[in-house]
Amino acid sequence: MLSTSQASFIDLSVERHSFIRRNTHPFYSRYAVLRELGSGGFGTVLLAEHKRTGTKRAVKQIPKTYVGTDKVVQLVFEHEIASLLALDHPHIVKLIEYFENEVNYYLVFELCAGPDLFDHIIHVFESRENGFQEEEVATIMRHMLKAVVGCHHNNIIHKDIKPENFMFRSKDTARSSLKMIDLGLAEVSTDLERKLFEEDNATAGTPAYMAPEVVADGFYGTASDMWSLGVISYALFTGEPLFGADCADSPAEILDEVLDADFLERRLKNPSLVDKSVDAKDLLRRLLERDPRKRITPEEALKHPFIRSILSKAGEASDGDTICIDMRFAHLFDSHCVERMERFTRLPTLKRMAMMSAAHLIDDDSVAAQQHTFRMFDQNGDGYVSFAELEDGLRRAGVRASSNLRKVFARVDLDNNDALNYNEFMAATLCDTDLSENLALQTFDMMDIDGDGYISPKDLVDFEPNIVSVEHAVDVLLEAFPELVDTVERGISAEDFVRLYLAKAPPLEAVNCPLHDN
Repeated sequence: MLSTSQASFIDLSVERHSFIRRNTHPFYSRYAVLRELGSGGFGTVLLAEHKRTGTKRAVKQIPKTYVGTDKVVQLVFEHEIASLLALDHPHIVKLIEYFENEVNYYLVFELCAGPDLFDHIIHVFESRENGFQEEEVATIMRHMLKAVVGCHHNNIIHKDIKPENFMFRSKDTARSSLKMIDLGLAEVSTDLERKLFEEDNATAGTPAYMAPEVVADGFYGTASDMWSLGVISYALFTGEPLFGADCADSPAEILDEVLDADFLERRLKNPSLVDKSVDAKDLLRRLLERDPRKRITPEEALKHPFIRSILSKAGEASDGDTICIDMRFAHLFDSHCVERMERFTRLPTLKRMAMMSAAHLIDDDSVAAQQHTFRMFDQNGDGYVSFAELEDGLRRAGVRASSNLRKVFARVDLDNNDALNYNEFMAATLCDTDLSENLALQTFDMMDIDGDGYISPKDLVDFEPNIVSVEHAVDVLLEAFPELVDTVERGISAEDFVRLYLAKAPPLEAVNCPLHDN
């Protein structure tokens, strides 16, 4: 049996995708469907409520008949799952878990309650004479660019970027983050410049947002996603579609417009662009560069003067920029994040796993401070914080780093990839007050693989691939619950787990919790 003094020294690599798994229980035993939110070519989106906790989620229901034996449709489904498993980013929608039965697949996502970007653009231009202010456009573009950086960093090309595939997290669009959704056509590949879906190129993308090289040759690369962002940016500046403005245009006519360089030049002389800033028009042209080799990259775009001009107002970082904390956002910077990280490293392994789960499940609205702080540190927008970014960010924000910062960083880096992913950072900086019994019960359900009401050693082995044996799992359980040595084979009950989950972390000093953005 392990003693409690050994608690923080069980070495365990924890992968985020352990928390995104196929739930073996029946979907309807865990969720109640409230209503349909929408439908599309590959299924129906439902609003569902977690029965035990009342948490609302968006569920994509995909009939197995849609997937069937069609090779392209199977690829679409497999690519979406693979992409969502790989991505961990504040501007990409989170897949919580997924189910299947004889009839359907059910992909359970965090709920984005706001409108999609397409509807938002229409609303703004219908309700305001002059449409978006440039600061608003730059904010929206920055969120989209960061999502694209996150994809490309993980060798993923989205291939169907359009306004309908971005949603606001909440109805308060002025304060909400924008999230990329629907990665059904995304491709996970180590070769980011290749010809994809050769069997049916017409399925890979939406004509009005396809890049010229895609239309002409069927070649998709990272630059193709940037062209699509350029088409969206044109709509943000003008309130008009760049291609297919005539509703009667057929897909073939739209593709002809995409290939016509003179047509693009005429559209870029739109009177609505005349009064836009030089920086705005320059970024738009660089996004709509016809030669993909010369087209601006997302990393370059985040450094573009048009995007950088709003950083001090947002209090966020972009590669190379000084972190500025505007007084409107000062309450959101978590100056105690490193102390909380150090407390996290002292927790039993099971509690750290539970905190990782909490970070995966918790609503964005509950952790505004931690999210804002992560985005400040993540200078290149790729969804990871390197040690250099953390150290530099603390220095620029005027926060004195502890002498053991490197050691703390290494122990928070649970997947041992030399960077803190979004989930690791959030887990390590959660406050005791961020945790709730609801979150505890959701986590318990996730880890109770066989559904018998106990988290047993076998459940842990099945849940976390890096727990390599039942004996290893017993050590993890006894580290957290040494008093249960006689019943450890049965496992721990929900009551015991909730007690561990809600127990306050051992203090270093008086560590305060940042205010939430209410």
